[in-house]
Amino acid sequence: MHTEPPASTGPAGAFWTDIDVPEPGDWTPTRTVSVVITYYQAPDALDITLAAIGQQTYPQALTEIVIVDDGSEPPLAEVRLPGDLPVKVVHQDDRGFGLARARNTGAAAASGDIVVFLDCDMVPEPSWLEAHARWHHHIPDALSLGFRRHADFAGIQAAAVEEAASRGDVGVLFEGRQQERPEWIEFHMSRTRDLTTGDDDLFRIVTGGNLGIRADTLAAIGGYDESFTQWGAEDTEFGYRAFTFGAQLIPERRALCWHQGLGNVPDSGEAASLEEQRAKIAHLIAEPTFRRWTPGRSYLVPYAVVEIDASGASAKEIERCVEGVLANRFHDLVVLLSVPDDHPEATLILRKFDGDPRVVSASGDTLQVAPVRIELPVGVVMGDRSIGRIVQLLKGVGELHIPVPGVGSVVAGKTRARRSAERCADPGLIARRYGSATASWRDVGLRGGTTRGRFSRFATRFRDNSAAGKVLRRLRSVRSKEDAGALLRWISAGIRHRLTRDRFAADRRSVSHGDDRPPTTERLGGWINGYRVVTTGVSILPNAAALQGGDLPPGRVDLVLTDEEPADRLTSSADEAGAAIVRVAGPMMVPAFDERLVNPVGFGPVTSSQFGALRSNDSAVGRWLERFDGDKVDLDRTPGSPDGADRRVRRLRFVADHPAMHPSQVSRAAYLAARCGAGVPVVAADLAELDGLVEPALLVALESVVPERLVDPVYRELASIGLRRAALQEHSQSATLRRLLALAGRIVEPPLVSVVLATNRAEFVAHSLDQIGEQDYPWLEVILALHGAVSGEAVDRAGERVSKLLQLPAEMPFGEVLNAATGAATGDLVAKMDDDDWYGSHHITDLVLAREYSGATLIGKGAEFVYLAGSNQTIRRFVGGAESSSATLAGGCLLLRRTDLIDVGSWRSVRKSVDQGLIEDVLRGGGSIYRTHGFEYVLNRHGTNHTWDSGDRYFSDQAENSWDGLRLDVAGIYPAG
Repeated sequence: MHTEPPASTGPAGAFWTDIDVPEPGDWTPTRTVSVVITYYQAPDALDITLAAIGQQTYPQALTEIVIVDDGSEPPLAEVRLPGDLPVKVVHQDDRGFGLARARNTGAAAASGDIVVFLDCDMVPEPSWLEAHARWHHHIPDALSLGFRRHADFAGIQAAAVEEAASRGDVGVLFEGRQQERPEWIEFHMSRTRDLTTGDDDLFRIVTGGNLGIRADTLAAIGGYDESFTQWGAEDTEFGYRAFTFGAQLIPERRALCWHQGLGNVPDSGEAASLEEQRAKIAHLIAEPTFRRWTPGRSYLVPYAVVEIDASGASAKEIERCVEGVLANRFHDLVVLLSVPDDHPEATLILRKFDGDPRVVSASGDTLQVAPVRIELPVGVVMGDRSIGRIVQLLKGVGELHIPVPGVGSVVAGKTRARRSAERCADPGLIARRYGSATASWRDVGLRGGTTRGRFSRFATRFRDNSAAGKVLRRLRSVRSKEDAGALLRWISAGIRHRLTRDRFAADRRSVSHGDDRPPTTERLGGWINGYRVVTTGVSILPNAAALQGGDLPPGRVDLVLTDEEPADRLTSSADEAGAAIVRVAGPMMVPAFDERLVNPVGFGPVTSSQFGALRSNDSAVGRWLERFDGDKVDLDRTPGSPDGADRRVRRLRFVADHPAMHPSQVSRAAYLAARCGAGVPVVAADLAELDGLVEPALLVALESVVPERLVDPVYRELASIGLRRAALQEHSQSATLRRLLALAGRIVEPPLVSVVLATNRAEFVAHSLDQIGEQDYPWLEVILALHGAVSGEAVDRAGERVSKLLQLPAEMPFGEVLNAATGAATGDLVAKMDDDDWYGSHHITDLVLAREYSGATLIGKGAEFVYLAGSNQTIRRFVGGAESSSATLAGGCLLLRRTDLIDVGSWRSVRKSVDQGLIEDVLRGGGSIYRTHGFEYVLNRHGTNHTWDSGDRYFSDQAENSWDGLRLDVAGIYPAG
């Protein structure tokens, strides 16, 4: 039975980054510590480790050593350490690999308030134990995670270690010797900003060979799982349970140990064991990187528990509610149905679901560690995607509220957030530390007993003239049964798209994204992309917090912006908080726009002729600018306001701008940046005065707009793309924040993109690498997977342009080839590119920008521009469908976070349709999909060896424009040279 440890002795509910723990040597410890060392037949290694243990700075009077011998032959004899440091040797019988059982045995024999686990081949630095223990004097529910380095110990004896430790530094023994550090740990530390982000997989960093925890917390979590009786995975499973329990994972670099021997690759036996253990933990760790969310699969520990209280409801109402949950495409769930004994239909209700393993009436241990719990009122009926959408919206917050009119509220929460709040007896802790949000019941797909509202929305949208026009045009093109079938499939896909396309805007309005501010830190305002910014006297970043009084607010602060010499009081406060102060002046005073609110989402064809009646001669343009009388569009609104003004002006042919329309040059610069960032084509006069205020790239883009050509819809869209790209790269809130942090000496580079390229055609290797080489996004790595017998010449041509080169067998399914390439990637983002298509130099940049402003899980482009080699034509299709939520994406233009790709089960192990499979898996998992503009990409239909085997007629029948020959220029592609 789990017991709950006491609440934190630090500030109530404080996160570990907000607690000022003392430096080693600057405090007086009071708690006893037991060091539990697991041992198996390694006496020499143990002697070296104990030599360092005897020289720890933590008081020996508060320390005991417990050594657990896991069935060694001969058994470990009595051990003595200098200074009368107490040592217990505990023996357990040999039942095979017994590491998990040995740690439990040692913890049971320990008498200390704090337990620190240590492997017998780990040699700690003198301050190691003190570094661990200082956290557990302040936080009861913490796991302190020590670090390790691997070193060459050849010839080093225990006496040398003892002498070095007595002088305060074991590391001097390894100067000039080979050393290694576990790079996978450093990767996750970098990815999670030292475990301070809201990621749901922080626990994967837990290793038991150098770990500290309170004894009562260890008992409450349940210790290690003793069913792990072979090599691998017991630490990860323990870390998962501790993390779900609500324990705070604290990376402690001062708790450093030296591993005796360099790191090595698991041998064949260990590799086979690890594969078997992965299959085991798929049932025990309910996190998508450890299991596949495929339809119909159930696991021992479910990901979501849907709690339904049957009190006061009829059997028919309960049945409808439960069946709505079970019908979800998200299958990894269990319904916890609470039926009071005195319910008049209790027997009937329970018998209805007695045979269904996903409906239970009691919460056992496996449900206690499910990471998500959803409280569902009986009157609410779920749609088949509701659970997946709720799971997606919960990624960045600890609790989600979904009010359903006339019924009540659906409350979804993370188990770890709720347990933390319960132990601290502080319900507000969830919002402060983890974050809370509200979502619309319509956007999640819930119903309160009627579907009328949703049907009305559908009917209204279906009557839209532009959509009806497209249907009529397609109807006129029907000439055969095949054409009719294609039309019906197109209409069906369009209806599904129309029903879901507005979900992006609703998500941005109602939910705080997890990468915007860390849910593990107090929510006091000012969080932007994981950094907390406070301002005094300036309004540069829309989401920064204004300084109240002379002191900084409590909690973490990264950056202070001011327009004057900071007062001594502010400087002192910033020094204490570790915050940097940046004095802003001149060009930097131009306010940025929030790209989540001001962006090109919804950009489309012109729907108004206002400002569009231009003749193709310079004098007409000049006269128009001269007689401009101030009849302006939304100039009185604050740039970046989320009131829909940008969406209105975006439909104009263009917006004019003149210095007389603005009170100052700074306000004009901010206005232009925001309008351009929204995708609005802008015609501006007298731009020279903005030199130094508007970034050069945007100034060049504005100067290059030719007003007379804006009557051409293709030119208008290309002009908009150039303006929005420059504005988003230079004047968005994210870009401005990076620039300000750089001034403070904190360089924050954009995310690394791993381009995954798989090919079995030697003739396209050089072409594809040329396309990647022309990309202007500098933070790239290229993973080239050669699928089958690709010539050595092609491999040689790859050269240094490839970060990692994989040779994979021809019989491997294409999906597995992509998985192998993705597994070799190290970037935050993964971009899939095809070997035979054409890409413009801004292709990757535009995908990354679209991800920032849309917040979608999967970003892509439609195959709008297609070259048909058989007829030697370039065509354009799908005009007007870009910058929207759409599942119509080209397989060679996909981009998403690597962790999100793992979350949905990676690429399907199939030979074709891997891209469509990924789209379906993202939607099934509750993710969102966004289609940015289709320029700078041309799909090459050369007629041979395509995984997408539709014929040329399929494409030519959809053509809305066509050009003779290969016309890369119409798609905005201008190859170098």
